[in-house]
Amino acid sequence: MVRYLRTLFFSGVFASVSLAILASIEQERTFVAPCTVVVTDRFGEPLQHVRVSESWNAYSYDLSGGGDARTDEHGRATFPRQIVRRSLLSWQLRPILTRLNYGVHASSGITASIGTSEPGEQNTSGFTCSDRECSERPLELKFQVKWR
Repeated sequence: MVRYLRTLFFSGVFASVSLAILASIEQERTFVAPCTVVVTDRFGEPLQHVRVSESWNAYSYDLSGGGDARTDEHGRATFPRQIVRRSLLSWQLRPILTRLNYGVHASSGITASIGTSEPGEQNTSGFTCSDRECSERPLELKFQVKWR
């Protein structure tokens, strides 16, 4: 009986120390690579002050983000790398908790959408990616709009 209790005690200590180590080590994950978008009119001329929007979801981790940017004098809008920093324990537990929380409605993977979003205009230019396609290398996109 004493041997069993000793084994149980040391197993608990080992598990506690392991969890503490996993909780203290942080890891950064990139969900969307840096993105540069160039917007031109139907003649290929750069358009200034056009709103471009980026949105992303990391369904397994129940994370999302995004934002808007305006094109500069060269028709260029840029978005920084979309990163999240969490503990190793969090990266391991979050997909399990997400699945338990959403059940059969849970999704997995990463998706990102980038496109023009100028109010009052028909915004037909856009790009969508999923999983590694979103984060492997910087995104260089060109959109040609028909409304200018």
